[in-house]
Amino acid sequence: MKRFFVVAAAAVMMAAPAAWAAWSLCEGATAGYCNWGGTTGCSALSIDPGADWSKATCQEAYQNCLDNSSSHTVWSDDACKTVKEKGGIESCGSFCQWGDACWEIQTDPAGANGTVTTTCKEAEANCEANGDGRYSSSTVTGVGKTCDGTLVGGGPAEKCNFYCKWETGCYEIKPDPAGVNGTASANCEEAIAICDKDGARYDNSSCSGTQVGGDEACGNYCLWTQADGSTECVENKTDKNGNYGQATTSCVDVVENCKTNGQLYSDAACQNAVSVRLIANKTAAQGLRVSYAKNRVTVNWTPATKVSSGTVQLINMRGVAVSTAFIKANSSKVSVKLGTVGVPAGMYFVHISAVGQNGQKIVSQSAISIVK
Repeated sequence: MKRFFVVAAAAVMMAAPAAWAAWSLCEGATAGYCNWGGTTGCSALSIDPGADWSKATCQEAYQNCLDNSSSHTVWSDDACKTVKEKGGIESCGSFCQWGDACWEIQTDPAGANGTVTTTCKEAEANCEANGDGRYSSSTVTGVGKTCDGTLVGGGPAEKCNFYCKWETGCYEIKPDPAGVNGTASANCEEAIAICDKDGARYDNSSCSGTQVGGDEACGNYCLWTQADGSTECVENKTDKNGNYGQATTSCVDVVENCKTNGQLYSDAACQNAVSVRLIANKTAAQGLRVSYAKNRVTVNWTPATKVSSGTVQLINMRGVAVSTAFIKANSSKVSVKLGTVGVPAGMYFVHISAVGQNGQKIVSQSAISIVK
């Protein structure tokens, strides 16, 4: 038994150097010290492929220190007093409740956890706007933990019990004092007003069912011309408060406003125009057909008798002829195109003034609505 014990001990001692040889101290550009706090304190950067705490390479260990150590800093001395390099992440000294987890608030310059924050002010504002409360301190962190410090910003009391549907999704309405998500709002009243102005408000987290606030979507899109000559394609929605000009309380108002002052399209890129519509009119010429394509109004007219001469005009609501075409002599069928430089949407009249071969004067005016 004694001889067996000696052999076993020797075997253990021979195996130990092999395990120790796996550990190595990081050198050169990756040399330094990291402060992990607690009992670990300030320790040299190293790797040990056999240990669960170790990274695979010294470069990974160095970056891990910058990203996850208590100070996000690599130090050049064993007391962790002299800075070698600071990471982009900064601890901000307070904590945020995110659902069922409590985490220390840190800057996130790469946006690894969502919102990009490069300063503590931005990180704290992000917590207050999107988290469930910012706390001055906490003795616990992690999933399933509740921050146990003093609530200093955001939190359940700041929630507004409504949800807003935006183009990017459905979000809970909460004040956003720093304007992290757009327009700043100091309280629930302001936050709700922002949603009602540009979004759609619901009382459930899926933004489904009956809308309880905000303007109503009316279908189709309108191309508006700005004062500087540029154009903007926007969804047709009611504008009960007249935030964007003329107040519109129903979708009928919205569509008519677009027809009169803009151009109506069926798609969000304002590429597919809604065609021209001929409005019934007692004075409309018989055999008249009107169509719209490629910014041109095409008029086809089959008169009762041949026409020796005349004109076809497109007249706007101010009585101004925006386009004129001449009728060829001895025409039994008239086909002309109006609007050579493009015609904006709105109400117009197709005005025909002609002389028949019998010398009879023919005058007709038919209202049309160009609803692009």
